[in-house]
Amino acid sequence: MKACEKNRKPIAWLALGALDAKEAAALRAHLADCDGCRKYFKEVSGATNTLGVATPDADVQAPAHFHRQLMARLRAEKPISAWDGLLAALNWRVAVPAMMVLLLVVLLVLARKPAPTVTSVNPPRVSVVAAVVTVVSDPAPTAVNYQLAAAQSLTKLDELLTKEGNESLPPAPVYTATTKLPDNAF
Repeated sequence: MKACEKNRKPIAWLALGALDAKEAAALRAHLADCDGCRKYFKEVSGATNTLGVATPDADVQAPAHFHRQLMARLRAEKPISAWDGLLAALNWRVAVPAMMVLLLVVLLVLARKPAPTVTSVNPPRVSVVAAVVTVVSDPAPTAVNYQLAAAQSLTKLDELLTKEGNESLPPAPVYTATTKLPDNAF
């Protein structure tokens, strides 16, 4: 009689002492009723006990030609290129759809990129004229003067802005509210 197919692995684990107490108790109850599983447990337990008490023999050595043959076989193996290794690692059922998705994304990105516009208008000709810029000691606070100062150097722009920030404001008219309205207001 054979052991139950579903119990073969748990019986081996039981023989090794790798099952928890609840699973071991349930399996031992099954072993009490099933002759095939009980016989299989005795076989596995005997092999486990034999292997557990066996000690390796330190005097055992490989023959002298073993190392040479092993090295010759390793050298004879064709080295796998990185590409072959990658293809071997990837499953084609995963790789093919992934490549298709990647190709679709690339095509979508290229399709969204606007085509460069070509204009046939001749660009205007620019003539370079040397200009002499005279720096006014107190330039008016205008955007053009700020741009000129920045074109000379950022330090000049900073000095101009600091100087203008420290100046006092011109006097402004003072308005007062009165509570008395003229007689003809309404």
